[in-house]
Amino acid sequence: MIKYIVLFEKNTQKSVPNELMLKHIDHLKRLKREKHLFLCGPCVGTNKVIQIIIADSKEEAEKHVKMDPFAAEGIFASYSLFELNEANDNNNWLLPAVG
Repeated sequence: MIKYIVLFEKNTQKSVPNELMLKHIDHLKRLKREKHLFLCGPCVGTNKVIQIIIADSKEEAEKHVKMDPFAAEGIFASYSLFELNEANDNNNWLLPAVG
């Protein structure tokens, strides 16, 4: 599974009705339960929101993004989707092999 960073830009001209907020939260809970959501949340002091989606492909990650009620209802004005090359112990923090 691959991690994808999704950076949303909120539409500041639209308000969020409570019912829509609950649908959005249900969507996030479903993604988390299905192990497709690594983390999510707003970027403080901006109109940006981040999600890290876990998927087999960019197309699958984009499918999860488009199913979000906030995306479907225009609360998210736009988004960018990037594959994350995660640095960690398993890949020696992306250092090239020395030998």
